[in-house]
Amino acid sequence: MEIAKKYDDNVVIFSIEGDVSIFYKDSIDKALSEEIEKGNFLFVFNFAHVNYIDSVGISLLIQAGNASYEHGKQAIIVSANPKVRYVIELARLERILKFHDTIEDAVDFLKQ
Repeated sequence: MEIAKKYDDNVVIFSIEGDVSIFYKDSIDKALSEEIEKGNFLFVFNFAHVNYIDSVGISLLIQAGNASYEHGKQAIIVSANPKVRYVIELARLERILKFHDTIEDAVDFLKQ
């Protein structure tokens, strides 16, 4: 699993390759916590290369979504494959997470 961070103004874009699961919790949690501690609350998760997400991955998305929601925004997931999207939708997180097709659309939405 690899995680890369990129910034577009005050939007943090996490591009993840591999599984979002308990096996990689520490690295994802560290990257997310660092941004929250810096006061960044606008998150885009590029899941174009994610094939699997488990309950630990969902809890990390909840953490990111709650941080964004507390500041009047939503975290966004981009390019999730149908299987990953289905798991996220089962968690009923639509209040704090949204899906977009492209990173550009997601960043534009968050900058509004």
